[in-house]
Formats: sequence, C-alpha cells, structure tokens
Amino acid sequence: MIPVYVVHLPNEDRKAHISAELARVGFTDITYIHATEPVSDFSANNMRRNPRGEFGCALSHLKAIATAINDNAEEALFVEDDVVFTDNAWLRLGNALDQLELVYRVLYLGGHPRGPVEPCGWIDLVELQGGFSCAEAYCMTGHSMREFLQFWCDRAGQKNAMIDFILGEYAGQGKGYAFYPQLTHQPPGYSYIGQKQDDKRDLIKRGWASNLSIK
Repeated sequence: MIPVYVVHLPNEDRKAHISAELARVGFTDITYIHATEPVSDFSANNMRRNPRGEFGCALSHLKAIATAINDNAEEALFVEDDVVFTDNAWLRLGNALDQLELVYRVLYLGGHPRGPVEPCGWIDLVELQGGFSCAEAYCMTGHSMREFLQFWCDRAGQKNAMIDFILGEYAGQGKGYAFYPQLTHQPPGYSYIGQKQDDKRDLIKRGWASNLSIK
C-alpha cells in the first residue's frame, strides 16, 4: 500500500494519536517528518495569521515531499498528525488510486473546496475546478511532487502564501481530485498556528455546500 509521510509536531501525545489512527485503518509504511522551526523572531507579511507557524508548517510539508522524492516513491500519502480517518479509509483510498492510475496532481482525503468541484463519474471522487483548502491529508504522485516544489518556489513570495492555499492552487490547475464524503477530518482542538482552540467543522461544511454541484 501507499507509503505515508506524517507532518508531525514533536509532541508525544500527537504522535501516539496518529500512530494509533494509521494502525487502526491499516497503514504500515510510515515516516514521521518535522522541519526545524523558524527562529523566534521570524517575520513575513504575506501570510494570514502566525507567520512563524505558517512558514514552519510549510517547511515540514515540503520536507515530507522532498523525503518522498528521495525515497523514489511512485506516489505517497501526506497527513498532519491530528487527523482522524473513517473506518473504511484503506478500501476507499485503494479503489481511488486504482481508478486514477497515477494520472493526478493532488488527491485530497479531507478539507474543503475554495472553488467549484464537479462529480467526475468515479465513485467517491469529485474533480476540482478551482482551489482547495486544508492540507490535512493528501496524495501526490512522484511527478506531481517534483512539479509542486517548483510551483511553491515561484509562489511562496506572493500574497497569501500559506501551504494549503499554494497546494490548493496547484491542484486546481487540473487533475486535482477530492473525496466526498471525506476520508479524514481534524477534530476540534488547539491550533499551534492560530494559537487558540480551533473548530473547522462549520468552515468545511460551508466550503462543500457553496462549491459542490450535484446535477
């Protein structure tokens, strides 16, 4: 099955949680990734909330993608360490990857669209017609990993340079897909980027209600 790269804060409780979740749904090839966090006085004005946290998160995602490239992964699953999987995630993901046959940019397991999405004729999947938000869990092919690193380098100096926005814009250029209903979610809890308790459930619900077209 697909290798998993966990974007992981150095926190034993979070590692215990995601380790149990991955084991529960059947993932066994797991690598934990954490990039060295930016210095305490790090500053940038092209991010949304907490530039140090936003940029540190981006570095960890990019390090995970670079690690998968160095491992010669044909495709890989990237997850943040606070996600929860549906019970049938293994089966649904395997079926989707078989359908896509490595011809995709990004396949989202959770999160919400920032632009229109359309059912694409495959059970469980919708195709992105615009951007996507949340980088909690997604798959990429070896080709798209390499292409995305180039895309990020060109995009990171522009406005709204959060990793989930940049990834979503890349996915929205074509061959981007998402599960609906989703395979993962992030329960309410403390956000180290927002530095407060965070509940994304209403945001996720609104994103799908606004952008999913079912004919």
